Amino acid sequence: MKVLVHLFEEEGVCSAAYGRRTYQQEVIVRAMSSRSVSFVLIFTKEGLSNINVKAAVNDSFLNDGVKKMIYVVPWGELVKHTMVVTLDPARKGVDGRQTEVLQSQIPAHTMLPSTPAATVVYITGGMASIQAENVISGDNMSYLLIQPLGNGETNIIPLTMTVIATTYLDKTNQWEKVGFEKRSEALGYINDGYSNQLVNRKSDGSFSLNQNKPSSTWLTAFVVKVFTVASSLVSVQSRIICDAVKFLILQQQPDGQFREVGRLTNREMPGDVFGADSDASMTSFCLIALQESRPLCGFSINVSSSTTLLGSPRKEASYRNSARPRSMMRASKR
Repeated sequence: MKVLVHLFEEEGVCSAAYGRRTYQQEVIVRAMSSRSVSFVLIFTKEGLSNINVKAAVNDSFLNDGVKKMIYVVPWGELVKHTMVVTLDPARKGVDGRQTEVLQSQIPAHTMLPSTPAATVVYITGGMASIQAENVISGDNMSYLLIQPLGNGETNIIPLTMTVIATTYLDKTNQWEKVGFEKRSEALGYINDGYSNQLVNRKSDGSFSLNQNKPSSTWLTAFVVKVFTVASSLVSVQSRIICDAVKFLILQQQPDGQFREVGRLTNREMPGDVFGADSDASMTSFCLIALQESRPLCGFSINVSSSTTLLGSPRKEASYRNSARPRSMMRASKR
């Protein structure tokens, strides 16, 4: 059947109906089918504009129409700014409430006067929550595959993310969701991160921010954990891991604790656990690293049960006395 489609002239809209009140186009619609009709519309003013379209069957009273309100905004530039805020009302707030002022950091002179603008604020619970949500399904995981760069601390973070993501995608056979070609790219990132980390390795097997900074017990334990997992993906010299394990064993105190001999510049890396619970967190973290390295270093280093058992009473006592969730979680692991 023949159908006449009418586009009506509207103020602020330049179209085929401009200057003649209406524009019609005849189309043929077959039985039990549909047909789309396109019109070019150019909006000449900001704000709300009407779009009115009507269709009528030729030589019939059958007709229908639609009227839409279109909100027109001027062409602009999207500016994004990311701000990281640690929410800790107990320590940073007043009476249990913490107030943060967010600044857009957009210079006023870059905005045209008397033009509309909009500010949209998105708040998330941090990268960890986003990563956890995406890792479960395997979707959108390509952002976890990051090129490691920088010093001993900044390099290990993206290396860790890439190692974890690659291992998970291998175990769950979900590479098709991010692209099979991404695996070779991820392995390249892991090799680069491994090489970069070795630049900050000391002669005693420990790791630090750089060669001019003292070794860090926590960073060395972290490298042991990451390199152990990475060894199943790329070529990692077991000697590198085992030398770091030897360094950790030498840091264990007579009472079983492991203490930080250096200093981390990124206090967020160990979960921001300092103060009274730092010894418990450090001891637990080092014991976990030693246990995870045993398949690689158990034959060459006496990572004996006495080493881990020596730290267990301290862990249990700290677990009972700790009031901080992160410390309790880490102390209870293993």
